[in-house]
Amino acid sequence: MSSKTTQFTILTLITALLISNYDRTLSLLSPYLIASVCPLEPSEPPMEECLAHNYTTEILSIDPLLIYITNFVTPREATALLAAGDPLFKSSQVTVAGRDTETPDRTSYSATLP
Repeated sequence: MSSKTTQFTILTLITALLISNYDRTLSLLSPYLIASVCPLEPSEPPMEECLAHNYTTEILSIDPLLIYITNFVTPREATALLAAGDPLFKSSQVTVAGRDTETPDRTSYSATLP
């Protein structure tokens, strides 16, 4: 087995372990989570029903690891994310000689969500 395959297998096993022990993982990580992250405890009354996600994944590349996730967010979630970031969008930049700069070759926009 190649080194990269071994690393990928180990990461997959760690991910499976973390997911299978979700409650324990959350309790261990909670001191390190940002305070602004919504708690995962049920709220009174429930803010929104959490529906099942029906996403699929496709590994496009192992090195670098690139995974395409179809239907990762619902259309409603996508709309909410775009609305949250709308006032924050700015032209994406590239780093040239250690400095961020705008270039006409890069036409995308980026926003960091609050």
